[in-house]
Amino acid sequence: LHRQGFQITLTQAGRDVSGLAWLLEGWVAIAIAGALGARWPSRAATAAVVWLLPAQAMVGSMVYNETVTDLGVGLVVLGVTLWARNQSWGLVWLGLGLPLAGLAKYSGLDALVIAVPLAIAVRPDRWTLTVLALLPGGALTAAYYIRNLIALGTPLPLNADIFDLKNWDPIRWGHPSGYFTNLSLAGCAAPDSFVGGFWKWFWGIDCSFQNLPSGPWSEQLPAWLVVVGGATSLFVLAATVLAVIGVRREPATILLTAIPMLTMIAFIYFNLRVPSATTDKGLYLLPALIPMAVAAGLLLDRLTPGSWVRLGYAAVMTWAMAMAAVSGVGP
Repeated sequence: LHRQGFQITLTQAGRDVSGLAWLLEGWVAIAIAGALGARWPSRAATAAVVWLLPAQAMVGSMVYNETVTDLGVGLVVLGVTLWARNQSWGLVWLGLGLPLAGLAKYSGLDALVIAVPLAIAVRPDRWTLTVLALLPGGALTAAYYIRNLIALGTPLPLNADIFDLKNWDPIRWGHPSGYFTNLSLAGCAAPDSFVGGFWKWFWGIDCSFQNLPSGPWSEQLPAWLVVVGGATSLFVLAATVLAVIGVRREPATILLTAIPMLTMIAFIYFNLRVPSATTDKGLYLLPALIPMAVAAGLLLDRLTPGSWVRLGYAAVMTWAMAMAAVSGVGP
């Protein structure tokens, strides 16, 4: 576009793509929750988690592929949900979501390991049509990983391999003693606590490097945000575990639990393979956010009686304003 005379840089174009994907993620989450029968306050809660989580606000305003990957995962989940209900639009979303989720590293590919077989299984009478819908995106994704294998010697190259980050790591290379068992939430916990570092990353930057510019989001978590973030995290985790209980009623709910679990396993493996304190970022778990947010919306829908709808909506908006303030959006 720039070569054709458009006044836009490659960096700005990348930010625009991330921002657009970020906006679409929330609408996809709303569509999934709606297809699964959630009421509008619960759909609003689903979108609030996707749009206003501080880590999402950061990634959606920068050049990261995770927003596009997360959008692809969400489209695949939406496609499976609709196709299981005999709605042809499900095949369209499956066809679009597969390459968006697959053209990344493990963070979207692991979701497809579960979603593609399930997409075929939910409509065994129409499996040929399902395969045809998935074929273009599958071929594109396969070509990408074959290219990696030929050019780089592995279908799943990591940044540490491509850019030789062992010689760049500004903190240190290797895991200190107790790295995976230490639950510290102290300031700048990332170098010493795997759990503390990646959890705090969702709610703000745990600690920034001195040579990198600071963003509008919080660099250190205030006490009230630790409480709010902890409560929200527990609710979303409980919802993710409980979502699978509805599997007999709605097969697509398998994805709401299975995708986050497999993504977390891949994330831990990634940290074992790349022993650096800079790899603990929750950024790598964002592609599982839409399934987890939808699970949270469905649980909220179950727990909120009809007469409490307005109260539930007020609680969602209060949470949303708090997260917007942390992300630098609020006053």
